[in-house]
Amino acid sequence: MRHQGLVYGCRCSRRLLTGSVVYPGYCRDRGPSEQNPAHAVRIRAADTVIHFTDRLRGAIAHDLARQTGDFIVRRRDGVFAYHLATVVDDAAAGISEVLRGADLLDSTPRQIYLQRSLNLPTPAYCHTPILLDADGEKLSKQTLAAPVRDENPGATLCLLLRLLRQEPPADLHGAEPAEILGWAVNHWNITALSQVTAIAAEGGRESLSAPRNTPTSRRHAASALTAKR
Repeated sequence: MRHQGLVYGCRCSRRLLTGSVVYPGYCRDRGPSEQNPAHAVRIRAADTVIHFTDRLRGAIAHDLARQTGDFIVRRRDGVFAYHLATVVDDAAAGISEVLRGADLLDSTPRQIYLQRSLNLPTPAYCHTPILLDADGEKLSKQTLAAPVRDENPGATLCLLLRLLRQEPPADLHGAEPAEILGWAVNHWNITALSQVTAIAAEGGRESLSAPRNTPTSRRHAASALTAKR
């Protein structure tokens, strides 16, 4: 991409870009003599609209230059950014279908743009609703969510199926996980999730999560983690 002139070095700090949703292009026209291997690397966003069809969301159109702008493909610490790493890894693994949370829907146009720039195949995409706790936050490792309760896996699976708008029969609730998963595969109806971007967990976080070993709240734990970095 560098040889094709698709990327350039960027020395902009996070402080400089505070409040910018679309990259302003401060470093876009810097000449080769101003490039530094220690700088981050951005790809030029062409003046184009990325079109794709999501299995649940339908037709999506994203004006890359106006809604995203030039985006980073290698960080200043030398680590390749998520979008480029994902595109290359998916192509190398022969991935043909991507199923992930709706919170990553905005990442897809950038990844499709990279696929086209690198002449890599574009997989089919499906973005499913994310699961939220009582505070409206995503249940994930990123938010330091507690692990799922494992003392009654059958009940947990049935709860998750109901949250996903599936309807497991009542007599299945006491079944073994393998039987429940078999039912789910045979009766799966993905259209039940159409136009649903987020799902509130029944009973809040406590209905799915195991008790913690410490009374420290998740927010306090996140603050402590940040302070140690």
